[in-house]
Amino acid sequence: MRRRAPIDSLAIAAAAWLGASGCVISHPDYPASWSPLVEGAACSVLSGTYEDRGVEGETGAGVFRGHVVSLSRILFPGETGRATVVVVTALATDTLEIAAWDGTRLLKSLRLLAAGGDYRCRAGAAEISATALIGEQVAGVQTDTFKLSKAGDGSLVLKHSSSGFGVIVVIPVGGSEDRWYRFKARVD
Repeated sequence: MRRRAPIDSLAIAAAAWLGASGCVISHPDYPASWSPLVEGAACSVLSGTYEDRGVEGETGAGVFRGHVVSLSRILFPGETGRATVVVVTALATDTLEIAAWDGTRLLKSLRLLAAGGDYRCRAGAAEISATALIGEQVAGVQTDTFKLSKAGDGSLVLKHSSSGFGVIVVIPVGGSEDRWYRFKARVD
């Protein structure tokens, strides 16, 4: 009589491990109610002053997942809680500056160089990517891409794409999500 117990036990353990793994995917389309995106030959089309507070694409609300939709909070996490506007300036054909302001007080700025790999400009949209190792509650890797585009109504549209994979204890997890945000142009 042949013993299959070790192989059966291994198969059951593998099935339980895979069954416990998790995956989340959410990729909503660009909101149909928003003004169409404008394409340009260069990212200078993004230059302008925008309200720091905006709306999320699926809900249309100014609060998403318990947080105020804030351009500065997305681009400068934890550093600009009091921003009122964000200014995007094309300093040269391959250089963008993004600055968060509270009235006349500069809170934080970021200068991006295309030649240095800080961002890519495609059809007038700036794509900024960052990859980080994560170790809080999950061990893994997360990649975030922020795509800044101009809408026909003058608003700045941000598409935040986030993906990652990791392990919680010994259980594999992964996910991928896109979120759309819109920030109105500031008219002074």
